[in-house]
Amino acid sequence: MPRIKEIVDIMEQLAPSCTQADFDNSGFQAGDIEARTDKVLCALELNEGVIDMAARQGAGLIITHHPLIFQPLSTVTSESYEGRLLLKLLREGIALYSSHTPLDACRGGVNDCLCELIGMFDITGFYTQSVLNGQNVYCCRVGYIEPESLEALADRLGKALKSGFVRFSRGSQEKAHKIAVCSGSGSGLTEEIIALGADTFITGELKYHDMLKLKEAGIATIEAGHYHTEYPVIPRIISHLQNRLNELQYKTAVLDAGFIDPYYSKSY
Repeated sequence: MPRIKEIVDIMEQLAPSCTQADFDNSGFQAGDIEARTDKVLCALELNEGVIDMAARQGAGLIITHHPLIFQPLSTVTSESYEGRLLLKLLREGIALYSSHTPLDACRGGVNDCLCELIGMFDITGFYTQSVLNGQNVYCCRVGYIEPESLEALADRLGKALKSGFVRFSRGSQEKAHKIAVCSGSGSGLTEEIIALGADTFITGELKYHDMLKLKEAGIATIEAGHYHTEYPVIPRIISHLQNRLNELQYKTAVLDAGFIDPYYSKSY
């Protein structure tokens, strides 16, 4: 049975915490890193239901994309959301590890999974997040698809991501071809996207005024949901961990908490 530290090291091989953005707080968040476990539960984010699931299945470690502890905590009490979840984790003896921006940027991570799903090629990175071994670590991606109408692309993306709601804004081109991609929230990237010469920007969510700036520059946008554009990385994490643990001859099961869309949508 592996120590939790060994499982954390496998995650660090995929997405090193040292590559995180300066605002981020990725890494080991709570629990006993020297404890051992034969089950790991993976989820996009932590909530009470995920902790309950881990406890039922005997998982001693939860791995999430979104960190529970993002800003420094002055107290850990049941009066705050973070405090309640941390106390519940500790009562259940479950550890927590999170990989946020390192997983966004790494090879095979969140943005690469989204690019694969879209069917992009000739992909490169943009928007420098950090530097590793003298090389820029890029958070976002830009590449190409075979020319496709915006409506068809939005429809295809929405179905593939199980999005209940996809919003798009037209640009100056009839068809999408050069695509910029940022999973989750793509706000604040307008200048970089315009400089790339992309005709379409795909993201999870976008501030209204950022959309207007891109539209004015002739760039179409597709918003397919924060959760939805990030969830495809979960099977990738599970595969990475399970394969490596199998190679080390550990009989450890890496489990999926499942697709838990926090939003509902309604048409009128």
